[in-house]
Amino acid sequence: MNQVRALRRSKDISQHELSRRTKIAQSSLSLIERGYKNPTLKMMKRISKALGSELREVFPEIEKNKRRN
Repeated sequence: MNQVRALRRSKDISQHELSRRTKIAQSSLSLIERGYKNPTLKMMKRISKALGSELREVFPEIEKNKRRN
């Protein structure tokens, strides 16, 4: 989930601002960024939209899992 943090920082967005944009608690975003919490698909879509990025760019593991199935 480090990609969330990397993209957020590259766009100069604070966790607080991302929390506001996504309506996801800042504590949850922190856990997601550190890999301690798995986001739901709905959360993933909201985070991607708030970062102005494609879902697969923010969460590349989705593509990896697709290829395995």
